[in-house]
Amino acid sequence: MKSRIASTTALMVTLVVCLTPPAASLPTRLKMTTTATMREETTPSTKAEGVIMNGTMARIGFSEEAWVYCRAQVPTDHHLHHYQVKWVTATGKMVSPWSRHNAGPQVYTLGGGPHIPHSYLVFDPFVPSHASHYSCILVFNGTPVHQSTIRVDQS
Repeated sequence: MKSRIASTTALMVTLVVCLTPPAASLPTRLKMTTTATMREETTPSTKAEGVIMNGTMARIGFSEEAWVYCRAQVPTDHHLHHYQVKWVTATGKMVSPWSRHNAGPQVYTLGGGPHIPHSYLVFDPFVPSHASHYSCILVFNGTPVHQSTIRVDQS
């Protein structure tokens, strides 16, 4: 079983509350101090995974525009900004993000950046050469930590 290591940073917060005194006295100030703990994750959660919401197989019609969706499933006590979702082909090649400069049938990704760990694998439009296995890789601070795979075929 892996242990979870986290560094801790203490943040001091000072609140100044002004109380309204009776008219005969001068204003009184009450100073309260509290300490909040901010955690910065240094290792991924052992429960984190990339989940392909379409299942493990998808059938897409010829020339249809379609997408497959993958999102990070991370315990609520972990900061999402450490995680990213990336798509790779069966040969291990990273699927590129959308570009307006690409012409013709293409496969590309939308999303997948930091702070929003989810991504769409888009077929625009689907052609027989796009049929393959694709993997959604969950990445923690640049290191792959989980992989889910889907088989995409022509219907």
